[in-house]
Amino acid sequence: MLAFLPDTESLEEFSREVQMIFPWRRLYLLNFVGTYALFYGWFLRFYDDSKLAPTFLFLSVFFFIFFITPFIFSAFKSKRSDGRDILAGALNAAIYFGTSYYLLRPDYGNWLGYFFAFGAITYLLFAYVISRANKEDSYGIFGLSSIGLVLLTLAIPIQLDNKYWIVIAWVVEGVLLAWGGFRIKNFYIRSFGSIVFIIAIIQLFAISRQRQTNDFVLIFNDNFLSFFAVTAAMFFVAYLYHINKADSREDERFMPVIFSYVANALMLFNLSAEAIALFNAKLDALRMIRVQPSVFEQTGLANQEYYSQLKSIANLKSLSLSVIWAVYASILMIIGIISRAKSARLLAIIIFIITVLKVFLYDIRELSEIYRILSFITLGVILLVVSFLFYKYKDRIKAFLIE
Repeated sequence: MLAFLPDTESLEEFSREVQMIFPWRRLYLLNFVGTYALFYGWFLRFYDDSKLAPTFLFLSVFFFIFFITPFIFSAFKSKRSDGRDILAGALNAAIYFGTSYYLLRPDYGNWLGYFFAFGAITYLLFAYVISRANKEDSYGIFGLSSIGLVLLTLAIPIQLDNKYWIVIAWVVEGVLLAWGGFRIKNFYIRSFGSIVFIIAIIQLFAISRQRQTNDFVLIFNDNFLSFFAVTAAMFFVAYLYHINKADSREDERFMPVIFSYVANALMLFNLSAEAIALFNAKLDALRMIRVQPSVFEQTGLANQEYYSQLKSIANLKSLSLSVIWAVYASILMIIGIISRAKSARLLAIIIFIITVLKVFLYDIRELSEIYRILSFITLGVILLVVSFLFYKYKDRIKAFLIE
């Protein structure tokens, strides 16, 4: 009976012949497409809420099979992944987590953020295992790490309701990615951290557009503190890039300047927006009195006095912006001179130019006489102080220019 069974060498030869005709990657991709095609063919026709448990179970099994197969070939057979594996892995994750979100959200929405976070940790853990077992598989490490970081980024808005806390969480993630990218000397981790910062800033500006002036509190409000947190985080990342120049790539040499410039722009925008919100709150409060005739009569304000107050508040708003910009540019110039930071001095000069243009092109035409005078006096005093600093440190500044 045993004589009819093939020996081990014959089986290995047969296995090699099959792999030559049908390489494992081709079989994997065919199975991937076929399995999910059959699953969605059934899902779109027959699924209802009563079939949630078996549907999610089979979906999880399919996901695990297509997730673990490339990992086994990489970690235990030292096979290298390629672009097709990254594409299939990304599609597998998108299908599984996207469909799971649709299935679980009605009854388990409060746990979906943790579900995505668990998936992110799983991907990052497997990426770490491959990095230890098969360092040559750069595509596999990159693919698993990228998917894990995307899932982690998605987990934050899924779990959190407060939009400002979402921004803060993304910023913390961006800082950790930048720091971790330098710790493990991984350019792609740092790059993804920069992408997370971009997403956080876009989200923050989108929230800021919906800001209300009702019950306005100066400085101690979600909008100002969120902008401040993002700004502080970007300054810190700029510092990380600065002290890790030796570990940075050639195309990252401008990152400290980019992060610091964006951080300064956000800080200046935040201070300006806070001043505008403060005076807009005063204008709204005054307008609310005007639209209530009984309340307006009790104040004893005449129409002329009412409009005069509106004009005065508007003048103060414009004047405050000129003062904020000029003071900020002065502080930035002082920091640039003391710390010998050429980029800080250049940015300060740019802000000064913008402030001077605003004073001469807008304030001189729109402000009342007293506020126009105050605007010129404030700008003149600040420019005198800066000129004095330039004169006092002229030798150091000449050394900067020679460098």
